[in-house]
Amino acid sequence: MSRRKKILLAVLVVALLGGGVLWALDAYLPFGLSELRRPQLAETPPLKPHAPTSTIVVPITIPLAALSASLDAATPRSFSGKRENPMFMPFGKTDINWRISRGPLAVVGRPEGLTLSTTLTGTLHITDQAKSRRTGATASAGTDLQRWVQSLIADALEQRGDVRAIARLTAQPALLPSWRVDPKLRGQISIPEGGLRIAGVAIEVTDEVKAAIDTAVSEELKRMQSRLRAHPLMEQIARREWAKMCGSISLAGVAAGNPNLHLEVRPVRLLASQPVIDATSIRLTFGAQTQMRVMAAPNTLDCAFPPNLEIVEPVQEGRFFIAAPIELSFAEINRLLNQQLGNRTVPEQAAAGQITVHRVRVLPSGERLLIALRVTAREQASWLGLGATATVYLSARPELDRAQQVLRLNDMSIDVQSRAGFGLFGAAARAALPYFANSIERNAVIDLKPFMAGARTGIEAAIVRFDRADDGISTDFAVTDLRIVGVEFDSKILRLMAEVEGRAKVTVSKLPERQP
Repeated sequence: MSRRKKILLAVLVVALLGGGVLWALDAYLPFGLSELRRPQLAETPPLKPHAPTSTIVVPITIPLAALSASLDAATPRSFSGKRENPMFMPFGKTDINWRISRGPLAVVGRPEGLTLSTTLTGTLHITDQAKSRRTGATASAGTDLQRWVQSLIADALEQRGDVRAIARLTAQPALLPSWRVDPKLRGQISIPEGGLRIAGVAIEVTDEVKAAIDTAVSEELKRMQSRLRAHPLMEQIARREWAKMCGSISLAGVAAGNPNLHLEVRPVRLLASQPVIDATSIRLTFGAQTQMRVMAAPNTLDCAFPPNLEIVEPVQEGRFFIAAPIELSFAEINRLLNQQLGNRTVPEQAAAGQITVHRVRVLPSGERLLIALRVTAREQASWLGLGATATVYLSARPELDRAQQVLRLNDMSIDVQSRAGFGLFGAAARAALPYFANSIERNAVIDLKPFMAGARTGIEAAIVRFDRADDGISTDFAVTDLRIVGVEFDSKILRLMAEVEGRAKVTVSKLPERQP
C-alpha cells in the first residue's frame, strides 16, 4: 500500500472515529453537542437576604376555676407563729402562740382585680412569760394567801382559745418584663362575733389579739408575694413554647402529597399584654414575632431566648400574619417543567413538521430565563420522514398570575442559532418552530398550588405544635388566606413571596405545675 493511501486511510479512520464520538456525545449527553451553541447567559445578580417578620398574636383565656385550683394547690394549708403581747397586767407580758389552718380558696374576678377568700380556723395559746420567774422568786417569800393569789392569776393568764375568721386577699397581677408576675397582694382578716373563744367562752377580740392575727397574716402575705413574684412559671412556659417554635418542619412529613420542602421557623421576639379580669376568667394576649421561610433542606437553628418580655396592648381577636418566602432550586423548577412538557409533540395534528420534547432545563439569564429543550424534529412532507435531534433555546420572562396562583413563562422567543440546529433535514422542522414556541408558552406553566398547600399545612403545624392534650391547653388556629404575591430569582434559586393570614385562640383549662 502506498504512503498516500495509508495517509488517506488514517484520515478516514480518524474522521469515522471522531464522527462516531461526536454522534455518541450528541445522542447520549442530556442536551447534546448543541450545548456548545448555547446563547451567552446574562449576569444574574444574587438575591438579597430576605427575612420578613411574621407576627402571631393570640388571646389566652384562663378560667377562674382553673386559676383557683392552681392557687389552692400552691398555697400552704396551715401556718403558725408567735407574738409577744404587752398586756398591762400586774405580772408583766404574755406570749400568744397560734396555729391557723385555711379552707378552700374561692376566687372572684372584677375589672379592678381578683379577690381570693378562705375560712381560717385555729388555736391560740396564751402564756405568762414571767410565771416561772415569779414562782421561783416568791416560793420563800410572802404568805400562803399571797402565793395562792399569784398562782391563780398566772393560771388565768395561761389559756387556750379557738379562732374562726375569714381571710380575703385582693390581687392586681401585673406582668413584668423580667418574665415574672407581680401579684400585688393585700390582705384583710375578719373575725366575726364569737370567733374567738377562750376556755369555751366567747370573748370580744381585743386590739392586741387582732393585731397579732393581722401581723401573722401580713407576714404570710409577704412570703407569698415574694414566692409568687419569684416563681418562674411564666418563663418556663415561654421557654418551652419558644423551643417548640424554633426549628424546621418537613412539609412532606406534615401531610401526604406535599412537596419535599421544609418550613424554617425562627422566633425573634415575644409579646404579652397585662391581664384583663372579669367575672369568669383572666384574659391575656401573648404573641411572637418570627422569621419564616420554605427551603429545600432543613437547617439546625439556634434561637436565643429573649431576655425581656415586651408588653403590648391586649386584643379581642387572635390573628396572625406570616410572610414566608418559598425558595425553590432550579433543579426543582426543571423537575416540574419536565413533568409538564416531557414527551410532548407539537403540533399534535399532522403537519409538515413535528417536534417532540424530551428534556427541559431552565437557566437564569439576567431578568429572563433561558429554557433549553432537547427535542427531535421530523419532517412529514415525504415518505422518508427524515428528522434530527437538537437543543432548542427559548428565552422567556417569568410572570406571576396572582388570580390563578401559577407562574407563567411569557414573552417567549426562539434563539436564532436554534433555527439552524437541525442541519440538512431541518427545513420542515424550522417551519414548525413558531407553532412549537406558542405551544410551549401555553404549557410552560408552573402550578404553585401544591407549594401553597404545603406551606399552609406546615404553617398550621408550626403554630399549633405546642398543642398537647395533657398540657391542659386547647387551641383554635386556622389559616384563612394564603397567596403568592411576588417572584424573584438569581442564578441558584427562584423565590416565591407567600403571605398567610389566619385566626388564633388558646384556652387554658389547667395551669401547668412548676417544673423542678
